[in-house]
Amino acid sequence: MNTNLAIFLTSVAGLAACTFALDPARPKRTAVAVREFNAAMPVGYLGVPLGTVVRVTGVAVDGDTTGFRADLGKTLLRINDVDGKKLEPPIDVEFGRASRDVHKPTAGERFDYYVHEYGHFDGEVEPPKELNIPKLPVASNGFHYQRYVTVHASNAIRK
Repeated sequence: MNTNLAIFLTSVAGLAACTFALDPARPKRTAVAVREFNAAMPVGYLGVPLGTVVRVTGVAVDGDTTGFRADLGKTLLRINDVDGKKLEPPIDVEFGRASRDVHKPTAGERFDYYVHEYGHFDGEVEPPKELNIPKLPVASNGFHYQRYVTVHASNAIRK
């Protein structure tokens, strides 16, 4: 193997490992049976069961300013309040699915929407070393829940 390539791959793997290990926002993993989702929806980042329509307010953020490559070119909703209750900390969610009559905000613009949260699980996992599966190091945020919102309606902004 080319020495420069080996150094590069080692550096990338080290950086990915450090990023994963130093992420204070990453919660400790606990197991929840998927069957339990049929009995009751899990509570999402908005503080209510997934699929529950709530009123959210906040300010739009330019994804290019967050420092995350995944946010580049996106408009994010920085949600500060859910049904009048302050979120601590606020959460950022991409402005994606929305009714046709909902205005897409620009960075710095305040919003007041009715939304529901949904999401999916995705990401890189490490196969057991005993399987000897060759795997190139990939920078990722590991296996995780990716949150989204659907914007149903817009309200007049309160001054």
